[in-house]
This record gives sequence, C-alpha cells and structure tokens, in this order.
Amino acid sequence: MLWNELTSVVPESTNKQVVTARTNVDFFVALLYGHAVVAITAFASLSASRADRPVLISTGICLIILTPVWYHAAVAATDEWAAAVRALVNLGRKPLADGLGLALPKSLEDERRMWQLVTRMSNRPYAPAANSAFQPYHIDPAHPSGEPPPLVS
Repeated sequence: MLWNELTSVVPESTNKQVVTARTNVDFFVALLYGHAVVAITAFASLSASRADRPVLISTGICLIILTPVWYHAAVAATDEWAAAVRALVNLGRKPLADGLGLALPKSLEDERRMWQLVTRMSNRPYAPAANSAFQPYHIDPAHPSGEPPPLVS
C-alpha cells in the first residue's frame, strides 16, 4: 500500500537488496517459461518434413528436464526476496512514521492499528473522523523526542 513511501525512506543498500533478490526470482521464472516454450516448439517442429529429429527430441527432452530445476531455484530465490522485503519493512517503519508526522506507539498492537489507519487513509477519500483516529499517533510538539503521548482508553 505504501511501497513507494517505504522505499524512499530506507537506506539505498536495503532497496538494492530487494531489487537484487527480485531479479533472481525473475531470472529463474524467465528460464522456466523460456525453456518450456522452446521445448514445446522443438516437439511441434517434429512434424516438419525436413526436421532434424534427433536434435529436436534431445533438445526438447533436455529442456523439459531442466524446467523443474528452474522452478525449484525460483522458489528458493523467493525466500531471499521475502527476507529482503521484511528487512525493508523493519528498517523503514520508524523513518516512514517520522516522515508522516506520526510517532511509533510502544506496543505492537497499537502500532498495527496505526499502520492500518495509515493504509486506509491512503486508499480512501478523506473523512473528518480521521483527525480523531490519528490523534493518539501524531507527534506532539510538546514531546519533540517523538515519544507518543500516553493513549487514553
């Protein structure tokens, strides 16, 4: 929901790690589909009158054998991608909250509630009720340290 905002506040090395991890996934997915298409084309070419059958058959079989390898490599690469995205989110929470003029609450439950409000606000038209909903999370000028005021239940 706030991907552009989040990527703009984290260190460049974190962004680069996410891009590199995704590139690895994209590479293996491209190999998987590319090899499958070429294998299908090789087998379809067998019907041609002047087809070099041994070459087409061996090409098709080799490529079909390799497709599960690329699939498993793509699945393994998604683990690295997931870890990179998790690091991006963990490192970007505080700077993003600061950039939005919000203070991170002390409890995870309150922080989740705050981020839920932020994502809803980014997807919906403005509603006056948002002012009161965000009030507990706004950085108080009287507390410049960024500490949120105590939540009143």
